[in-house]
Amino acid sequence: MNKRLSIKTRVAIWYAIGILIIIATALWTMSYAGSVMVTEKTKDSLKSAVDQVADDISLSDGTVFFGPDINYHRYGSSIAVYNSKGVNISGLLPDDFPEDVEFIDSEIRPVHGEHEYFVYDRLLQNPRTGDVWVRGIISADIRDMSSELFMVVRFALTIFPILFALAVLGGLLITGRAFLPLKEITDTAMTITEKGDLSRRIPHGDDSSNDEILRAAGVFNNMLDKVETTFQNEKRFTNDASHELRTPTAVIMMQSEYALENLDDKEEVEASLNTIHDESKKMQSLVSQLLTLARADNGKLTLNKERTDISLLAEEACERQRRFAAENGVEIKIDCDEGIYMDADPVFFSRIYDNLITNAVKYSKEKGKIYLSVKQEVPVAGQSQDGTDTEESQNGSDRQIKIIVRDDGIGIDEKALPHIFDRFYREDATYRADSLGLGLPIVKLIVEAHGGTIECSSVKNVGTRFTITFI
Repeated sequence: MNKRLSIKTRVAIWYAIGILIIIATALWTMSYAGSVMVTEKTKDSLKSAVDQVADDISLSDGTVFFGPDINYHRYGSSIAVYNSKGVNISGLLPDDFPEDVEFIDSEIRPVHGEHEYFVYDRLLQNPRTGDVWVRGIISADIRDMSSELFMVVRFALTIFPILFALAVLGGLLITGRAFLPLKEITDTAMTITEKGDLSRRIPHGDDSSNDEILRAAGVFNNMLDKVETTFQNEKRFTNDASHELRTPTAVIMMQSEYALENLDDKEEVEASLNTIHDESKKMQSLVSQLLTLARADNGKLTLNKERTDISLLAEEACERQRRFAAENGVEIKIDCDEGIYMDADPVFFSRIYDNLITNAVKYSKEKGKIYLSVKQEVPVAGQSQDGTDTEESQNGSDRQIKIIVRDDGIGIDEKALPHIFDRFYREDATYRADSLGLGLPIVKLIVEAHGGTIECSSVKNVGTRFTITFI
């Protein structure tokens, strides 16, 4: 098969060849079976004709008597009667039938000459009159034996080219429809390559279809969704990172230039240096968080896990944040079970508490309250029907750890809630200059790296609740 042909054309041709082989096999089988049946019927007719003529012949007193109803042309056969010396005494055979054909009693056999015949001889013995042979012949040509069968065979040979053309056309139509998603995949990929339009999708893709090509197109669409989402996230991430770095960089440059122009004014230089220091700290925090996210994206975020008392880490985080909270008029309340251990990286796990508490303080109301609880609970599935812990639950093998950080602050708008874990996302209504929009994405990253899940619920002007679960 020519590799230059399209796969659609090659499949169509192979399809057509396969169909023709099936049709040819079926027709040949039918023709062969019909030919065998016609041949056997012809032989039976020949034998019956000869037998009937033999029955109409009687031998008596040295004389051969022929019945008045004798018929030498029964069932399409020709019959002749010969004496023991092979001399024809009655009836005639076609001129093209060979005269030297040996007589053999009661055996149908083919004879080849100008035409092909079946011959059948019947021996009538009589010692007084001498032996008499009754010979019958009939054409062995299929055209003579059965004109209908011959017409069928000729019709089949005539229609074969038409069937081949129809099979090729049908194959092209079928394969064209079957390979349409493959063409769409190619066209979509070329469009994306040429125009960089990641929003293009394959029209007939369906990842739930039983059709392998449609399912492949659907999977390709799903892949494009993820690629587009990743590309957009990376694009937004790059733009936001550039924007966040541009501001402190511009401030540092401006303040350093101002300080250089006012070297004689100690207070102005000191103020400029303090501003530069604050902006440098902001840049350091941003770069540190970006580095954490970059390592996670590249699969290089390494956790040094050890048996850690996470309730103790929560208490330490609250102590670290109390001063910052007090400066903003916020009170932190903690409710932790003692001695809750799990395999965790103490440094990264502490950032979960720090980021959530810091975030809660920033968006709290005046004289607001922040509540942090760390509990080890038994899930409902781990309780018996009477409400008591099962043996498995009692030994702690299926207990889950739940961390809750909630506040009575300004809350999060319902439309913004699905995006709070997106990098650099900040709700417009609650925008703060000191917020980079990376705290919550990092919290989610660390929680998932420890095998946990984090959920958020919030009501505007009522408060926000973060729930972290480790099983």
